[in-house]
Amino acid sequence: MQEALRPLRFVAKIVGIAPYTFIMNTENGEVTVNISWKYNRRSVVWSLLLLTVGTASALYKITQNSIKHLESVTRLVSTSLVIACVYVSGLVPIFLGLTTYRKGMLKLVKILSTLDKCLIRHSDNMNKEHEAKILTFLMCFIVLIIAMHGLIIFSWKNYGILSGLILCFADLTWLINDISIVITVMLLKERLSIMNKNIETILIAELYRYNVANKSNSRVARSRMHRLLTASRLGHVSEFVEQRSILHHDVQNSVLTVKAVSSCHQQKIIAIIATYRKIYQRLYDVCCLINSMHGLSLLLSTISHTLRFISEVYHAIYFLIIPYSSISGRDSKTEIMLLIICSLITSIRMISIPFACHKTCEEYQKCIDIIQELLLRSDQKDITSNLKLFSSQLENNRIEFTAYGFFVVNLSLLTTLMGVTVTYVILFIQS
Repeated sequence: MQEALRPLRFVAKIVGIAPYTFIMNTENGEVTVNISWKYNRRSVVWSLLLLTVGTASALYKITQNSIKHLESVTRLVSTSLVIACVYVSGLVPIFLGLTTYRKGMLKLVKILSTLDKCLIRHSDNMNKEHEAKILTFLMCFIVLIIAMHGLIIFSWKNYGILSGLILCFADLTWLINDISIVITVMLLKERLSIMNKNIETILIAELYRYNVANKSNSRVARSRMHRLLTASRLGHVSEFVEQRSILHHDVQNSVLTVKAVSSCHQQKIIAIIATYRKIYQRLYDVCCLINSMHGLSLLLSTISHTLRFISEVYHAIYFLIIPYSSISGRDSKTEIMLLIICSLITSIRMISIPFACHKTCEEYQKCIDIIQELLLRSDQKDITSNLKLFSSQLENNRIEFTAYGFFVVNLSLLTTLMGVTVTYVILFIQS
């Protein structure tokens, strides 16, 4: 897992949201996180420096923009409030990195390392694949964000190079935090998927063997009993008495053998169910950690993305409907193209987190469906009762992601956000 998260950890340290260090125990090969202030002194000082400079710059720029657009409520909301949200969404992860992220990451890495031992056999190959995907994902988005802010600084020359660079850094920090949330959620989704595959391949196969063994052993017992009855009808009395004693002993032995084999197989299935119940509980703990670590970030990110998308769509429509001659010193076509590019990037970022959460919830629902299918296949009382306990555990410990408890984050959230966007864009245009 350390190798898989290496690119993200490197970039996160640069932007100040990861003041901790991954450490591997050479004796047992376990990965843990060192969160001590002394060991991570340089990273902590760097994060504090970025937080101080960013906060001072944000307060100055927010105040300046608020005074500038104080006469127009529309401009105040669509410009000053959006810039304030970008700064806040970039600075809050740095503050959380110094406080809650460190302890949460320590717990998260411990749980995931334990789960990987139970679920994943060849983790090295998987980690290399993840590292390549994460690196590609990071590079694409970082290049897009830097290019977007470069175009903004070039197009809006009165915006200021220093202000543009500070805003770009805040936006980049916000982006890295969003990507870390997506990757953490996808790590949980992958382990849920592996657990579901294991349950399907192991438990269903064991139940099938158990049912087949019971049927075959029952047939053997019935055939021996049939031989006993045949001997009683067709043989002589002396032969029947002798055969009866032998066959009766064989039937008793076969019944005991069937019971012993069935009991052994049954205990094996119950033990497997208990193991996967423990694994699921650890996965649920990961979900709770994600909500506690990133709940506030998810709330701020959702609000900021929505306000930013509203602002970009509004300004794009604004430059489309007003006469070109009324825009002094600017090329409206460049403005429109830049705003369309910005709105596309914002929409992709808006979709990424709800999409990852939705795919993880789908794996959770798939786990419920598998357990229900196993309940239909099982006719043994002890196995059925354990499966019902597993089903009850799944219902009570739901895997879902919330934005600090305000709302559930999934794809259905996007329809609400689109409705809000359309409503406010119409209101801004009419004002």
